[in-house]
Amino acid sequence: MTEVGVGLDRLISLRGKRALITGAAAGIGRAIAGRFAEAGASLLLVDIHRDRLSAARGELSESADVEAHAVDVSQREQRDRLWQAIAASYPDILVNNTGIYPFRHFLDMDQALYEEVMAVNLDAVYWMCQEFIRARGDAGGVILNLGSIEALLPFKADLAHYSVSKAGVVALTRALAKEHGGRGFRVNALLPGGIVTEGGRPVASCASSWVSSGRACSSRAGCRSDAQVSQTRSRAWRWPWSPTSAAMSTVRRSQSTAGFWRPEGFAAYIAAMARKHRSSRASRIRSRRAITRLATSIARSTS
Repeated sequence: MTEVGVGLDRLISLRGKRALITGAAAGIGRAIAGRFAEAGASLLLVDIHRDRLSAARGELSESADVEAHAVDVSQREQRDRLWQAIAASYPDILVNNTGIYPFRHFLDMDQALYEEVMAVNLDAVYWMCQEFIRARGDAGGVILNLGSIEALLPFKADLAHYSVSKAGVVALTRALAKEHGGRGFRVNALLPGGIVTEGGRPVASCASSWVSSGRACSSRAGCRSDAQVSQTRSRAWRWPWSPTSAAMSTVRRSQSTAGFWRPEGFAAYIAAMARKHRSSRASRIRSRRAITRLATSIARSTS
């Protein structure tokens, strides 16, 4: 929640919008769902974990219109049933957040685990985007794909398979933005780094180590403690390059403020990105700058 009684809906309005969020039962996905609800959106929560999904729905139903669907998005039959179930009212916004990151040394990787990671992290995103674009047609819509800093700058050892899958998400996002931007679809990828969630603490620790020392972290050498993460996470994030693309309108720095290390702060940025903006280049540039300022303000004011 924001401080001094200022709700997110006073800063970002998603009223009248319907958002489908995958991986919505925990971590970043749960934080995204909370921020979208705070901004006034109705929610379609999708997750493979039925119990956590039910708990998230119960919490969010107090402030938003919420549907929950227990679905493994890596399975075609379950994806098909999902889109059939929501055919009466398709979402305006699709957030592809589902992802897994099992640690496995490159030389120990087997085909079964590799294919599972690709099925969840990349293939599911591809097919969910296809269904969304087909369903929305000329009405257009907003797609927000969660990539990872690992796609561009690996922090943690034993995640080559994960890095490849997330690099694919970035490439897919650029292609869809180029091919479907003229039909009213705005497609963006956001690349979180060390977001401190239950499952992401090891990577967050390594990201913190990189920010403070400039050195990558080896999983075998161990990671910095949570206390050390807390001490360094307010440092400004500095990229060793400036990734730009006319096709992908925003790939922003997820750790530009201390608040972005928390899933709630990062989720505020995603909620800001869900807003439509005008199509002219000048308007897009102004919109990106305004969104960055707005999200930074929100992140700094979150608890």
